[in-house]
Amino acid sequence: MKGENAMKRMQCVFFAGLLLMLMPTGFAGAQENKLYEKGVEIAVQVKEMSENDAYLQAISGNQQVIKHLEGVSAVDPEHPAAVYQIRFEGDGYLPMLGLKESDIVSQALKDDLRARCYTALIQQINAMGGAERIAASSICTTSRNFMDEAFEGDVLYLYVYEDAAPVMVAFSSGSEQIVRATGSPVLCDAFATGSQEEIQNFFAGMPIEVDRVSP
Repeated sequence: MKGENAMKRMQCVFFAGLLLMLMPTGFAGAQENKLYEKGVEIAVQVKEMSENDAYLQAISGNQQVIKHLEGVSAVDPEHPAAVYQIRFEGDGYLPMLGLKESDIVSQALKDDLRARCYTALIQQINAMGGAERIAASSICTTSRNFMDEAFEGDVLYLYVYEDAAPVMVAFSSGSEQIVRATGSPVLCDAFATGSQEEIQNFFAGMPIEVDRVSP
C-alpha cells in the first residue's frame, strides 16, 4: 500500500508539473524569448553592416554620414546589457498621426497604421539627431521575416549596450502568421537608455509603455 501511495503522489506531482508547463504563461515566456532571439540576430547584422567598409562605401560614399556609424559596432551584440519592450497603449498611436479612432473604420487599416508607427518611431528618434544621423541609420537598417504562430501584436525591442549605440527592432505581423522584424541603430544622443525610467521619460506625454525584458 505504501508503494502504491508513493506512486500516486509521484503521478500527482508529474501531472501538476505538466499542467504548469501548458499554462498560457508558458507560451508567453516562449513568445518573449523568440522575439528576443530574433532581435539579437538583427543586432548582429547591424554590427556586421557598420564594420564592413566595402558595404558602407557601396551603399553610401558620404564620409560625413558614415562617420556617425563609428559607435554602432558592439563588441558582443549577442549579449546586451539590457533589453526593453516598447509598446503603444491601445490605439494611442492614432493621435500621433492626427487621427481619431472614428476616422479609421477598418481593423485591417488600423493594423497597417499601427505597424507603420512602430517602424517609423525608430526613424523619428534618429531624426532628432539630424539629417546625417537618420541617413546613417538607414544604411544599417535591416529586415527579415519569420514564422510565429504565437505572435501577439506589434512591439518594439530596444537592445542596450555598454560599448555601443543601442539597436531598436520593430516586430509587426503580416499574413499567414509571418512576422517582419526591422532593426536600426539608434543614433540620437538625446535618447538616454541608462534605465527603464530614463527611456519612459523620453516618451513622456506619449501613450507608450516601457518594460524591461532582460537581463
